[in-house]
Parts: sequence; structure tokens; C-alpha cells
Amino acid sequence: AGRSFETGGAPAWTQGAYDPETDTLFWTTGNPAPDFNGDERAGDNLYSNSLLAVDATTGARKWHFQFTPHDVWDYDGNTQIYLVDVEVGGKSVPAIAQANRNGYFYLIDRRDGKFLRATQYVEQMNWATIGADGRPVVNAGVSPTEEPDQRVCPGNMGGMNGAWSGSFDPVRKLAFIPTIEACQHFLKGISVYSEGAPFMAGSPDTIDAADGKAYGHVSAVDVTTGEIRWRAKQRFPLMAGAVSTAGGLVFTGNLEGEALALDSDTGEVLWRFRMGGGVRSQPIVFELD
Repeated sequence: AGRSFETGGAPAWTQGAYDPETDTLFWTTGNPAPDFNGDERAGDNLYSNSLLAVDATTGARKWHFQFTPHDVWDYDGNTQIYLVDVEVGGKSVPAIAQANRNGYFYLIDRRDGKFLRATQYVEQMNWATIGADGRPVVNAGVSPTEEPDQRVCPGNMGGMNGAWSGSFDPVRKLAFIPTIEACQHFLKGISVYSEGAPFMAGSPDTIDAADGKAYGHVSAVDVTTGEIRWRAKQRFPLMAGAVSTAGGLVFTGNLEGEALALDSDTGEVLWRFRMGGGVRSQPIVFELD
């Protein structure tokens, strides 16, 4: 709308994925700007909060799928994507799976961007339901206001946040997702653009964190069905990455300062190690010799 495209946001600030069979590069984009106030950017704000499929040779866009049109909650679309092959209707379908920051776990056909499914992976959700076409149906009263009073779930950090990654086990067909459970009030503010500065027009109020209600979990999501196989709950939000091994372990860390090894099949904690500080980073796997 208007000239909002000149300051439109939608940064691509995390890693994408490449499919060598089709020479396709997949990349995700972040929220439109200004954040938390959409008055000056009417419409869906393409191609923000989206998954883009790009021909790696020509650079042409093949298709897109938008997770959160006209985002006013800072939900982004930048969480990690997984190239998976799943059975849909008795046929194997090449797909992309993503635990989106908006609280839904998506499955998208990577051949044409067709929406296949979205299931809830957070425990607390009230901002929207997902229609048959993959478009969210936003609930009443959850958009930012000048005097917010409704507790909106999930908060602007997610869900899962793009600042860290989950992991996918191709044998078990499970995605292991570190998750934040923290609802918020969303404050709508005045939109003032200043070149080089973050373009905000409001802010989230972290009410759950302030009240001690925020917590976290690693959730094992079955990519074929979208069902939650298990949850390993933590006292505080999970703000570290996760990595899984072929031997059946999931490694992550928590804000209480522990490195953890979980059983891939059950979520049981098999090992823990005191790190000396809260874990807010990625686990790294390497092979010796």
C-alpha cells in the first residue's frame, strides 16, 4: 500500500536449503516493516513471512508460500526448513517441513508450493486457526492495540525461533523442535522510519516471563502425520538449538546451564552436564579421524 514497499522489511536472515534433483534453492523471509503496526502496509505484504522457491541457475522465482500474511506479531518465517519425503494419500511426496514461529508445523509440497498440512506444535495457541488453503484465520482481539489487554499465544519469539535450529531424523521421520511457551501482550505504537535503525511501531510485553509462567520443551514432531510423539519439558524457554544422531540421541541445552542428551524415541533425559551458564547456542557435530 502506498510507498510501504520502500521500507518493507522481509529480511532473509537464516539459512535456506537446496534440492539438487530440481536445482531449486529454498529460502525463507522475515516480517514486514514496520513491526507490530500494519496500518501503512495494507494487504498481504508479499513476500514477507514466506517460503520462496528459486531456480538456482536463473534466479527466477518458481513459487512462494506465505505463512503469516500481513504479520503484526513479529512471527517471521525464518525458522529452519527440512527437505523431507513423506507419504500423502498412499504416494511419496517430496515436501518441505517447518516449525514456524507462529506455532504451526507446516508441510509444503516442494514441487509446486502446495499446502499439505499445518498442525499445532506449541501447547498454547490462540492467535489463529489454519484454513484448508493454508491461510491463517485470525481470531478476534489478538492484533496489537494501543492499550493491549489480551494474552496472545505464541509470543513474538515463537514457538521455535530462527536464531537456533531444530533437527530432523530421516529414519524415524521425526523433527526435534526446541520451543518457547510464553504468551504476550502486543502494543501498537507510532510508525516513524529512520534509515539504518530498526523499524518498529510498537512492542511486545513479555507478561509470561515477568510472571514466571514461561517455560519450554523439546518436542518430537512426526513429519508424516504432524502428531507430537513426545515432549521433554524444561523449566524455562528453550533457547538453544538441537541436533540428533543416527544412534538415537538428541542433544540440546537449557537456560539452567545444562547440556542434555535425550532419547530420540522417548524424550527421556539420558545424560546431563553442567555448562556453567545458560545455553543459548547451537550444538555442533563433527567426526574425529
